[in-house]
Amino acid sequence: MKVSGIYKIQSEKKPKRIYVGSARDISLRWQTHLRSLRKNKHHSAKLQRHYNKYGESDLQFSILLGCDKEDLLMAEQYYLDSYKPYFNIYMVAGSPLGFKMPVYVVEKMRQAFMGENNPNYGKHLSEDHRRKLSEAKKGISVNKGRKHTEDTKRKISESKKGKKNPHKGTRPSDKAIEEIKRKLKGKIPWNKGKPNPHKGYPHTEEHNRKIGEAQIGRTHSDETKRKMSEARKKYYLLKRVELLTN
Repeated sequence: MKVSGIYKIQSEKKPKRIYVGSARDISLRWQTHLRSLRKNKHHSAKLQRHYNKYGESDLQFSILLGCDKEDLLMAEQYYLDSYKPYFNIYMVAGSPLGFKMPVYVVEKMRQAFMGENNPNYGKHLSEDHRRKLSEAKKGISVNKGRKHTEDTKRKISESKKGKKNPHKGTRPSDKAIEEIKRKLKGKIPWNKGKPNPHKGYPHTEEHNRKIGEAQIGRTHSDETKRKMSEARKKYYLLKRVELLTN
């Protein structure tokens, strides 16, 4: 089962040496780390040197927090600020913001992929490939118009029956939320001045009728109203976090 959240890699012999990261699939990310370390190609030189010296068995992997994908950057930044991890190269969640490679490194990378060293050297894209690239740049999905079969829909439905959200109830600490609010104070809302993306795409009369019939006689409990209010606040808070991290 895929688990998204924040994870930690910690040395057993030197417990103060840790690495903090986030992933939509933590198990897969751990395997990626190991594969890079075994090939001596990990992006963190400190972690690679430590691995080469003390071995794979010295690194202990653990999950710090399970959270929804939308909360990953916010939660990761909180742990980066709290731990100030020794093995991490970047201290900004989700991107190498503020880190600039030396000029000689950039030049070496450029030279390494010039001419025949480029893996795409001499290759020509097919017309179909070119068309898909062009459509992707224009925002046209290659899956546009495709629909699941009834059998596929049934299988998807059955696979979700009886399952509970493993991350339900998890949330960033109050301290982390207050810190985010402080940083966002005075910032321009992410959607200010932007047009409604759904404008011009009204529901059909049939769709409106079904929605209306489904709501007849339904009333939200006070608890549901409270959750809906909190969900809206959380949604707009996360959108503003995106503004800070982009």
